[in-house]
Amino acid sequence: MITPVQVDGQLIDFCDRAHFEYVESYTNIKHIFQVDDITKVDFSGSEFHVVNGKEVISSSNRRRAERYETEVMCSAVINDTTRISAVLTDISMRGFSLMVGYFYGLSVGDKIRIEFFKDFKSIKIVIQGVVVRNFFMDGNLAAGCAIEHIDPRGLAFVLERKQAHEKELEKDKEAKKNKVTA
Repeated sequence: MITPVQVDGQLIDFCDRAHFEYVESYTNIKHIFQVDDITKVDFSGSEFHVVNGKEVISSSNRRRAERYETEVMCSAVINDTTRISAVLTDISMRGFSLMVGYFYGLSVGDKIRIEFFKDFKSIKIVIQGVVVRNFFMDGNLAAGCAIEHIDPRGLAFVLERKQAHEKELEKDKEAKKNKVTA
């Protein structure tokens, strides 16, 4: 459900097979949507549009959020039944990747819960997700997962990783600047 859509100043009643773009005001990230249909609805006296469709992801960048390297040992529980050891290789606000070694029991759609400590003094962080793809990383099986639930400690962990990544980029930028001037 979105705010009313207008074309040439007129509120539309119905539209099918359209594309529209949305730019996030706080990040300037542009999203492109392929719309199957848009229908006007009256919701408690206010008009809105219901949109059915999907976001279009370019083949050059299929990720919807930037990932940050972690390389953290974790425990993963698959479908509330099987516990394995894994390595949390990267994380974002939307997903994470795990290296699961030679464990071939993961399928797309499996529910997965990871538990880990960011350091020896921290409280356990728990993140729940669903497997969206399997792939190989350095000869080991890995899984890409979409986050379904992340607690505040998990969010803080992602933000810490983001800040560390940004500091590293700034450091690299400064080093290149100094190299050019030298």
